[in-house]
Amino acid sequence: MSLSDRRPALQGGVEYAHNSGFFAGAWASSLCRSCDADVELDVYAGYSGTAAGLTYTVTALKYFYPGTRGLSYVELQSKVEKEIGPATLEVEAAYTPQQDNAVDSLYTAAGASIEGPREVTAFARVGRENGAYSRKWDWELGLRREFGPLTVSASYVATNRRAARLGTDGKPTLLLAAGMEF
Repeated sequence: MSLSDRRPALQGGVEYAHNSGFFAGAWASSLCRSCDADVELDVYAGYSGTAAGLTYTVTALKYFYPGTRGLSYVELQSKVEKEIGPATLEVEAAYTPQQDNAVDSLYTAAGASIEGPREVTAFARVGRENGAYSRKWDWELGLRREFGPLTVSASYVATNRRAARLGTDGKPTLLLAAGMEF
């Protein structure tokens, strides 16, 4: 679901990752002009590790919308990945407990990626949410390429749900992204 009225969004973040697996950070994104807030600010902490050939991550996030009242909420996330040759398979879950601004919600997803010729990675994922958007399915299919610290991607993103209260129309979208890590 687009929180930028399907327009480009400026995003950035900082993260600290310790050798023990602990990490913490903050991420921000511009929002649509008609949204109640101008910025979404996410603050998070978690732990990542490996066990039995699996990579796992657990994260607690707080979503803030500065300048508003009652829109912030907490979410708990987990992800497990397994590399099989050049492919990576993953499953994830995100749980939002009942809060002032959120109903009890569970989002689950599965995805796969594989690196192909010229270091281009093809990826796909499908997810389902029950709670805030009951019986919502979403999916993504795309390509990604890293050029040193720069990552560029193009993906087709769609859902079976409309989110009028967010100002989004639920139409399929071609999502173009570029990101830089320092």
